[in-house]
Amino acid sequence: MESLPKSLLTEINAVSRMDSQALRARYGHFFGENSTRSTASLRSEIIYKLQERHYRKTVGTETAEILNDALEKREGKKKEREPHAAGAQYVREWHGKKYVLVYRGGRQYEYEGQMYHSPSEVAKLITGSNWNGREFFHMPPLKERR
Repeated sequence: MESLPKSLLTEINAVSRMDSQALRARYGHFFGENSTRSTASLRSEIIYKLQERHYRKTVGTETAEILNDALEKREGKKKEREPHAAGAQYVREWHGKKYVLVYRGGRQYEYEGQMYHSPSEVAKLITGSNWNGREFFHMPPLKERR
């Protein structure tokens, strides 16, 4: 197995030493959004992105085109998986109180004026325990459209 280039290794080591606030800032820089993921998940995704960025620069043009096509297809599949339109509302009654979740498009869900990345985040906020948010709000299953 080939060893990592020194510049990439230096960046990875720097990420490994970052605190959660610095990781969230770096994640926002790479992905253009805030994250509520765990520190370990953030670190892993940032390191993956660093490697992806490094190797995309160093591979030949043909390989870079293949990588770009694969990433575009991956992003396209994510978009195809959206089973509802932006603005769709999901209402759930829980312990006598009504809760409304509004889908805003992409990975954005609004609950009581705050934005969240998944219905599971909101379900946990409401119930205090881990739930599959799609099940909690009785959302349709994700199906790839062909």
